Amino acid sequence: MKNRVSIDITPAQEAEIIADIQALRTKITSIFTLTLDEDDRKNLFRLADRRLAFDQKADDYLHQRAELRPPSFDLVEYDKDGALIRSSDRILAAIETITTPITDARALAGNDRLDDDTAFLHFLDFAVRTGTPGAEDVHADLSASYPAGRRRKTHA
Repeated sequence: MKNRVSIDITPAQEAEIIADIQALRTKITSIFTLTLDEDDRKNLFRLADRRLAFDQKADDYLHQRAELRPPSFDLVEYDKDGALIRSSDRILAAIETITTPITDARALAGNDRLDDDTAFLHFLDFAVRTGTPGAEDVHADLSASYPAGRRRKTHA
Protein backbone atom coordinates (compact mmCIF):
# COMPACT_ATOMS: atom_id res chain seq x y z
CA MET A 1 0.00 0.00 0.00
CA LYS A 2 1.40 3.32 -1.05
CA ASN A 3 0.67 6.47 0.84
CA ARG A 4 0.99 9.45 -1.48
CA VAL A 5 -0.08 12.10 1.00
CA SER A 6 0.06 12.47 4.77
CA ILE A 7 -1.16 15.81 6.07
CA ASP A 8 -2.57 16.56 9.49
CA ILE A 9 -4.87 19.57 9.69
CA THR A 10 -5.57 20.61 13.25
CA PRO A 11 -9.06 21.79 14.18
CA ALA A 12 -7.56 25.23 14.86
CA GLN A 13 -5.96 25.38 11.40
CA GLU A 14 -9.20 24.31 9.75
CA ALA A 15 -11.21 26.88 11.73
CA GLU A 16 -8.74 29.65 10.86
CA ILE A 17 -8.82 28.79 7.15
CA ILE A 18 -12.62 28.65 7.13
CA ALA A 19 -12.81 32.02 8.93
CA ASP A 20 -10.46 33.54 6.36
CA ILE A 21 -12.56 32.07 3.54
CA GLN A 22 -15.73 33.48 5.09
CA ALA A 23 -14.09 36.92 5.30
CA LEU A 24 -13.04 36.66 1.65
CA ARG A 25 -16.54 35.48 0.70
CA THR A 26 -18.03 38.52 2.45
CA LYS A 27 -15.68 40.80 0.53
CA ILE A 28 -16.42 39.09 -2.80
CA THR A 29 -20.20 39.00 -2.34
CA SER A 30 -20.24 42.69 -1.45
CA ILE A 31 -19.00 43.34 -5.01
CA PHE A 32 -20.44 40.40 -6.93
CA THR A 33 -24.03 40.70 -5.69
CA LEU A 34 -25.91 38.83 -8.42
CA THR A 35 -26.60 35.12 -8.34
CA LEU A 36 -27.97 32.84 -11.02
CA ASP A 37 -30.32 29.95 -10.54
CA GLU A 38 -29.42 26.55 -11.98
CA ASP A 39 -31.51 27.08 -15.13
CA ASP A 40 -29.72 30.35 -15.83
CA ARG A 41 -26.33 28.75 -15.28
CA LYS A 42 -27.25 25.91 -17.61
CA ASN A 43 -28.88 27.98 -20.38
CA LEU A 44 -26.77 31.13 -20.54
CA PHE A 45 -24.96 31.78 -23.82
CA ARG A 46 -21.42 32.11 -22.48
CA LEU A 47 -18.29 33.91 -23.53
CA ALA A 48 -15.90 30.98 -23.27
CA ASP A 49 -12.57 30.20 -24.94
CA ARG A 50 -13.99 29.23 -28.31
CA ARG A 51 -15.91 32.52 -28.54
CA LEU A 52 -13.10 34.84 -27.46
CA ALA A 53 -11.88 35.54 -31.01
CA PHE A 54 -15.41 36.56 -32.04
CA ASP A 55 -15.72 38.82 -28.99
CA GLN A 56 -12.36 40.46 -29.66
CA LYS A 57 -13.24 41.15 -33.32
CA ALA A 58 -16.63 42.55 -32.32
CA ASP A 59 -14.91 44.74 -29.71
CA ASP A 60 -12.48 46.06 -32.30
CA TYR A 61 -15.27 46.90 -34.78
CA LEU A 62 -17.49 48.44 -32.11
CA HIS A 63 -14.68 50.80 -31.14
CA GLN A 64 -13.34 51.50 -34.63
CA ARG A 65 -16.57 51.78 -36.61
CA ALA A 66 -18.97 53.90 -34.58
CA GLU A 67 -21.19 54.37 -37.63
CA LEU A 68 -21.99 50.63 -37.62
CA ARG A 69 -23.11 50.46 -33.98
CA PRO A 70 -26.85 50.19 -33.37
CA PRO A 71 -28.28 53.52 -32.15
CA SER A 72 -29.23 52.14 -28.73
CA PHE A 73 -25.87 50.40 -28.18
CA ASP A 74 -24.22 51.44 -24.89
CA LEU A 75 -20.46 51.30 -25.51
CA VAL A 76 -19.66 52.44 -21.97
CA GLU A 77 -21.62 49.52 -20.48
CA TYR A 78 -20.10 47.15 -23.05
CA ASP A 79 -16.60 48.25 -21.97
CA LYS A 80 -17.60 47.89 -18.31
CA ASP A 81 -18.63 44.28 -19.00
CA GLY A 82 -15.27 43.66 -20.68
CA ALA A 83 -13.41 45.10 -17.69
CA LEU A 84 -15.50 42.92 -15.34
CA ILE A 85 -14.63 39.83 -17.36
CA ARG A 86 -10.90 40.59 -17.28
CA SER A 87 -10.95 41.38 -13.56
CA SER A 88 -13.03 38.26 -12.81
CA ASP A 89 -10.59 36.12 -14.79
CA ARG A 90 -7.64 37.49 -12.79
CA ILE A 91 -9.47 36.92 -9.47
CA LEU A 92 -10.47 33.37 -10.46
CA ALA A 93 -6.89 32.60 -11.53
CA ALA A 94 -5.64 33.81 -8.13
CA ILE A 95 -8.26 31.75 -6.29
CA GLU A 96 -7.27 28.68 -8.30
CA THR A 97 -3.72 28.94 -6.91
CA ILE A 98 -5.30 28.45 -3.49
CA THR A 99 -7.76 25.70 -4.36
CA THR A 100 -5.47 23.56 -6.53
CA PRO A 101 -3.23 22.35 -3.66
CA ILE A 102 -6.34 21.49 -1.65
CA THR A 103 -8.04 19.58 -4.47
CA ASP A 104 -4.76 17.82 -5.29
CA ALA A 105 -4.28 16.75 -1.66
CA ARG A 106 -7.90 15.58 -1.48
CA ALA A 107 -7.51 13.60 -4.70
CA LEU A 108 -4.37 11.91 -3.37
CA ALA A 109 -5.96 11.19 0.01
CA GLY A 110 -9.02 9.78 -1.76
CA ASN A 111 -6.79 7.64 -3.94
CA ASP A 112 -4.91 6.38 -0.87
CA ARG A 113 -8.20 5.54 0.86
CA LEU A 114 -9.63 3.69 -2.15
CA ASP A 115 -6.37 1.76 -2.56
CA ASP A 116 -6.61 0.73 1.10
CA ASP A 117 -10.34 -0.04 0.83
CA THR A 118 -9.70 -2.23 -2.20
CA ALA A 119 -6.79 -3.98 -0.50
CA PHE A 120 -9.09 -4.66 2.46
CA LEU A 121 -11.74 -6.09 0.14
CA HIS A 122 -9.15 -8.36 -1.47
CA PHE A 123 -7.90 -9.45 1.96
CA LEU A 124 -11.49 -10.32 2.85
CA ASP A 125 -11.51 -12.69 -0.15
CA PHE A 126 -8.64 -14.52 1.52
CA ALA A 127 -10.36 -14.38 4.92
CA VAL A 128 -13.53 -15.89 3.42
CA ARG A 129 -11.54 -18.68 1.76
CA THR A 130 -9.76 -19.50 5.04
CA GLY A 131 -13.03 -19.55 6.97
CA THR A 132 -12.48 -16.48 9.17
CA PRO A 133 -15.70 -15.95 11.16
CA GLY A 134 -17.71 -12.93 9.98
CA ALA A 135 -15.56 -12.32 6.91
CA GLU A 136 -18.20 -13.53 4.46
CA ASP A 137 -20.85 -11.06 5.64
CA VAL A 138 -18.44 -8.11 5.60
CA HIS A 139 -17.13 -9.14 2.18
CA ALA A 140 -20.67 -9.42 0.77
CA ASP A 141 -21.67 -6.04 2.20
CA LEU A 142 -18.57 -4.27 0.85
CA SER A 143 -18.79 -6.02 -2.52
CA ALA A 144 -22.36 -4.78 -2.94
CA SER A 145 -21.22 -1.16 -2.68
CA TYR A 146 -17.96 -1.54 -4.60
CA PRO A 147 -17.79 1.25 -7.21
CA ALA A 148 -18.37 0.07 -10.77
CA GLY A 149 -15.78 0.52 -13.47
CA ARG A 150 -12.06 0.19 -13.50
CA ARG A 151 -9.47 2.71 -12.50
CA ARG A 152 -7.55 4.24 -15.38
CA LYS A 153 -3.92 3.25 -15.54
CA THR A 154 -1.41 6.04 -15.86
CA HIS A 155 1.65 5.55 -17.99
CA ALA A 156 4.92 6.93 -16.68
